Amino acid sequence: MRFRHDLFLRCARGGCPDCGAAGQLKGLATIPDRCTACGMVLRRREGFFLGAMVWNYGLTAFGLLQGTRGDTAFLVELVRRMAARRN
Repeated sequence: MRFRHDLFLRCARGGCPDCGAAGQLKGLATIPDRCTACGMVLRRREGFFLGAMVWNYGLTAFGLLQGTRGDTAFLVELVRRMAARRN
């Protein structure tokens, strides 16, 4: 997959990635639902990142359990330290 310089520049300038129409950003991180010129959907819909979060949580939990080799004292100590940081 090659890097698309034109697409990167359109987005960096705050334009639509599809047609390049300027003025799509309404602030630093606020975008409309659709492009005003071509109608392309710009905003991610609810639940878009849910699958990635589930995989991340599962792999992290598996990695922690594998790293401890069944030693739950490590996990208890980790949770205790995280709770102490919040207070």
